[in-house]
Amino acid sequence: MIRYKMIGINLDSLLGIFLFFFPFFSLFFVPEKKKYFLFLVFLLISFYSFFSFFLQFFKIFYRSHLLFFAILFNLFFFIFFLKKRKEKRIILPDLKEFFFFSLLIFISFFTLYQVHWNYTGKINLATDFSPVYHEVKNMKYPYPYFSDEWFAVLLIKESIKNHSLPLWDPLNQTPFLNFELLFHSFLSGLFLLFNFSPLNCYVIFSLFFNLLIILIIYLFFRINNFSFFSSLLFSLFTLYLTCGANLPGIWHLIPIHLGIIFFLLALCFSSFQDSFKAFLSFIFAFLFYPPLFIFSFLGGIIFFFKKFPLKKDWFSSKKRFLLFTIFLLFVFIFLFFLFLKWQKIILSKTFFESSYGPHWTPNINPFYIIPFPVIVFALLGLPYIFRKNKILFFSFLLGGLFWFFYSFSSKRFIIDYERVVFLSSLLSVLISIFGWQKTKDFFERIKKEAKKIFFFGELIFLCFFIVFIPFYTQREDWQKITVLNLISKEEILPKAPANQYLSANDLIIFQNIKGKKILTLPWKGTVLAAATENIPLLVKEGMMAKGTPNFLKDFLESDCNIKEKMIKQLKIDYLYLNQEISCKNIKKIKETKEGLILYQTLKSK
Repeated sequence: MIRYKMIGINLDSLLGIFLFFFPFFSLFFVPEKKKYFLFLVFLLISFYSFFSFFLQFFKIFYRSHLLFFAILFNLFFFIFFLKKRKEKRIILPDLKEFFFFSLLIFISFFTLYQVHWNYTGKINLATDFSPVYHEVKNMKYPYPYFSDEWFAVLLIKESIKNHSLPLWDPLNQTPFLNFELLFHSFLSGLFLLFNFSPLNCYVIFSLFFNLLIILIIYLFFRINNFSFFSSLLFSLFTLYLTCGANLPGIWHLIPIHLGIIFFLLALCFSSFQDSFKAFLSFIFAFLFYPPLFIFSFLGGIIFFFKKFPLKKDWFSSKKRFLLFTIFLLFVFIFLFFLFLKWQKIILSKTFFESSYGPHWTPNINPFYIIPFPVIVFALLGLPYIFRKNKILFFSFLLGGLFWFFYSFSSKRFIIDYERVVFLSSLLSVLISIFGWQKTKDFFERIKKEAKKIFFFGELIFLCFFIVFIPFYTQREDWQKITVLNLISKEEILPKAPANQYLSANDLIIFQNIKGKKILTLPWKGTVLAAATENIPLLVKEGMMAKGTPNFLKDFLESDCNIKEKMIKQLKIDYLYLNQEISCKNIKKIKETKEGLILYQTLKSK
């Protein structure tokens, strides 16, 4: 049985956790708990993002400084809250609200827990060049699954190590333009504050932030006056949006997740008619994941002019003028950065080809990704949403247009298909409850007994979500998300959503090997770079890249003389490959159960 390093939480970690969550004590003294909870989420993420960025910018990113700012923030928060609070007594939450909110946390937590700590189903290994699936049962794998998650671990470790902004590419040892800077900066701050290992604890943060997405969706439903039961059930449908190796979602933690959190916060604040926080949330959604600009811009425009219709004296209001100025500044900053010295890089991120290459596009049929009831009720809810919530309607419409276009084209504009599908799927969940409610209202007007029928229907769905927790990872909808060549009609099968690209053997073999150049398989190079602090010559392409698969192929197919010349030229210290090599200056060290062999080169002696 493979064993991995256990996560230890010491007193330093508990101090950081306490400081981060301390402001939530104030929930006991406010009557409007839903609105205030959302405000605290907005406040804490934005505050720690700002101060992490500030400390990293001035290269004073040390835990002592972060703790100082956290203590200072909590002190000011406590004093300000004591002065401003209207209620002196503790206000207990509504028992029914508390019950359903707790039930949502319970079901969501134990469902997502299966993904990394009790996985049963198909996986892939780093040595699988074609989609060969391996069956596992009750697998514990406390490491990321998605390539950009591994790059995030690498950047977070580098930021903490160098006490600076994550603008240094440790793979190529060069500066690079990190479009997702704020995401990596913020997570670096949390890992440092909590004194957690980025490698061992990244999936804990993944579980936490995905749970937060589900909770915000639930609160959006409750804010819009849907019943406890309906809000609970349709929030849980979020768990059943398909995740895959080529389709990140609720199982992962990448920059779009923080962007989505703020996008959802913006929708909630707009429901409260809190224009200032809604605008700031749209801006933060863009800052955490810049490709969300098109959705944030659209949402901001719609909300702004709905809140403040154009009139002759429109600019006479200071509040309107301030908000409009902030919005224009936001747009100006985006356009300004577009034409800086990195304009070629930025434009390459604006108009680009699918990562699969020309003419290749994934089969992103909505019925393979979104639960059938959500699709049905989302369609029924669209007419109502058009009248009542223009931001949600047009955001979904924009996502749908992207989805439709990406279904038959390999061309991309600003945002890739995976992120469009994830965001649009979440928006469909938000809309579906409106369709469900309209369906209930229609039948309840016709027949009195319909209310009981719908209640039992919701109860059956709830039982389904609870009973199927142990079987959650065994769903195989991801296998239908194949990649198709539009010209030749050739089809590529997807890899499994889970993997074991980093093995316990890797950690043992490389525990005393640091800072060495290693030639290995693309996925193995990615995980070793983040986990062992070595320098791979080839990694899986993602937000960062190094080497090409053709280089590895040329190396393996060459004779010993060519191999040794390549080793000398590139200063390779170790080879970690699944192929026997019998050359004079290449020494076999160890072979793993995975079929990989570690070789030491003459250069490293």
